[in-house]
Amino acid sequence: MANAPDTLVLTGPVYQQTALDGLLVTPTGGTQGSLANLINGGTVAQTIAAGSLFSGIQLESIANALTASTTQTLAGALPLTASLNVVSTVGTAGDAVKLPPVAINSGYAQVVAIVNNGASALSIFPYESATAIDTHSAAAAGTLTTLHRAFFLQNTASTWVSIASVSAAS
Repeated sequence: MANAPDTLVLTGPVYQQTALDGLLVTPTGGTQGSLANLINGGTVAQTIAAGSLFSGIQLESIANALTASTTQTLAGALPLTASLNVVSTVGTAGDAVKLPPVAINSGYAQVVAIVNNGASALSIFPYESATAIDTHSAAAAGTLTTLHRAFFLQNTASTWVSIASVSAAS
């Protein structure tokens, strides 16, 4: 039997009173568990398609020992996938990373921290060609000098704002 979206299939004793943990539920696409667990935020899990609930990076995720791309362009920059990104290798000034895609209509500000522990200045691009960092032109990189760090907050669907402002790329 095919289930409609957002339905629960209940199984267990029929026509008799029972405790909530005696009733089993299966969310559509999810894992069977007790109704008590579902109500109390317990172990009944439903599979949620990526991007259907929220978009953006996972809060408190960390990526260490990153190497900036030697392709110093928006298209070739290393995509950042964590909320804290420690770039350990920046071999040449202008080696590049790019911020995650902007989260559209998520209702939450996306925050990304970048630490440049490399030997040279790091270029930081937005992900999309129509997106800007601070007051830079769309698709333009900002520069984070060596041994410095910056936070980036998604301000709008097309703008990132930096704290510890990055300087304009030349």
